[in-house]
This record gives sequence, structure tokens and C-alpha cells, in this order.
Amino acid sequence: MKVYVKSQSGKWLMPTNPANARILLKKGKARVIQRTPFVIQLLYETTEHVQTVTVGIDDGGIQVGIAAVSRGKVLFQEELTLRSDIKSKLDTRRQYRRSRRYTR
Repeated sequence: MKVYVKSQSGKWLMPTNPANARILLKKGKARVIQRTPFVIQLLYETTEHVQTVTVGIDDGGIQVGIAAVSRGKVLFQEELTLRSDIKSKLDTRRQYRRSRRYTR
């Protein structure tokens, strides 16, 4: 798990590990600005250098995978499951509508 970091001016920096974030919070050098996902903002000036990040997307039929990688380390990964019941719900709705119109 990674902790996302913002600089004092609000620019996104590279994520850190929870141990470093805990130390910064205990020393009063950072504050929590969001809990899900966990994001801290630094309370002191720092350089705003960032690394290149590669984003990969695997667009499957029902499941979509997304990952962000920098220097061989995974910064973010998510797997989304797409809905597959929409056609059946529309068919059911159409049948109900037809039965209301054509009852005699």
C-alpha cells in the first residue's frame, strides 16, 4: 500500500510508504487531507521533482485492469468489473411495457 503525497503548494509528489508517512505525521511535518485513498500534505517546502510513471490498461470484456508503475514498483493498481446484466434488464423492461400496452 502506498500513501499519496502533496507538496505544500498543492502539487502531487511521488507516493511514499506508510512508515514514512507515519513519521511525518508524528513530527507535525504533514497533515492528512483525505482518508480514502490516504493522502497527506507536507507542511514544509520541498523540491517538486517527480519520476516518470507508466500507466497500463488491460481492457478485457468483463474485467478491466489499470496499473501505474514507476521504476519497476507498482504505485497503483485496480481491477474493475463491468456490468453484464444491462441487456437482460432492458429486455425485461420492454416486456413489461408491451404487456401494459397490449392487455385486452
